[in-house]
Amino acid sequence: MAATLRIYFEQELRGRGWVYRVEHADGRDESGPLTSLEVRESVLKRWGEHLLGLPWVELPTFGGVRPRATQRVWSWDEARLLVGESACEVALVRREDVTDARGR
Repeated sequence: MAATLRIYFEQELRGRGWVYRVEHADGRDESGPLTSLEVRESVLKRWGEHLLGLPWVELPTFGGVRPRATQRVWSWDEARLLVGESACEVALVRREDVTDARGR
């Protein structure tokens, strides 16, 4: 069964902030706020293969300095990076474990 994942910035109804919505062909859906890197990782692991319509550069981050090297980096916070070859194959790693993550 086909599904569609959308990640977008909500400005109305539920308040401002990044949210996700998964829509299934049979009418079921799942949605919620993307409040942390852990939530983002979980959503992408479950539904990332169905991600549509949002360039990597527009995806939410959760604090910290932008890493110098951002290839395969989906998001970050002050201490960690969410990295992976594709949206459904992501993992949280400590910044110090990734080359150039501190801008060196």
